[in-house]
Amino acid sequence: MFNIFFFIYNIDGMMNYLLHLLSFLAILCVCGCTAQKYSPDTYTGTRLYFGSGGGITGAVTTYCLLDNGRLFRAEDLKESFERAGKVPAKKRKALFEQCQNLDIHQYKISRPGNLYHFIELRDEAGQTRLTWGATDYQPAPEVLELYRELMAAVSRGK
Repeated sequence: MFNIFFFIYNIDGMMNYLLHLLSFLAILCVCGCTAQKYSPDTYTGTRLYFGSGGGITGAVTTYCLLDNGRLFRAEDLKESFERAGKVPAKKRKALFEQCQNLDIHQYKISRPGNLYHFIELRDEAGQTRLTWGATDYQPAPEVLELYRELMAAVSRGK
C-alpha cells in the first residue's frame, strides 16, 4: 500500500508514467491512421476490368484499374483482388480518356473463343463488357489498341 502512495507522490514516477502513457497513445494514433483500404468490389468510382482466359485449364486472369490509378489482379481460383501496383497519373488519365473517346458503351461484342480477351467498363453510365477471341471475329482496331495499352500498363504498374 505504501508503494502505491509513494509512486503517486513521487514526481519522477509520475512523469515516467505520463511519458509511457503519451508514447502508447502516439503509437495507437499512428497505427490507427493507416492508408485507406478498398478493393474493386467496394470502390465507387470508374473501373476498367480487363484480361484474358480460356484454354485447356479455363484459367482467367482479371486486372482492374481504378480511376485513381490503383491496379488490382485476380486469378479465377482466388475470390478476391490483390494489389498489383499503381499506374502513373499521366498514363491513367490517357487510358481513361482513350476509353471515353472510344465510347465503349456503344459496342456490343460477345464473341469468346477457346482463348479470349475482355475489357469491361463500369462507370456512372452503366456496365459494358467486350469479349472476343473467336477465330472468325476481329474487334475494331481501336478496341485492340485499348487492350494493348491496358496490358502494357500492367507491366509498367508493377
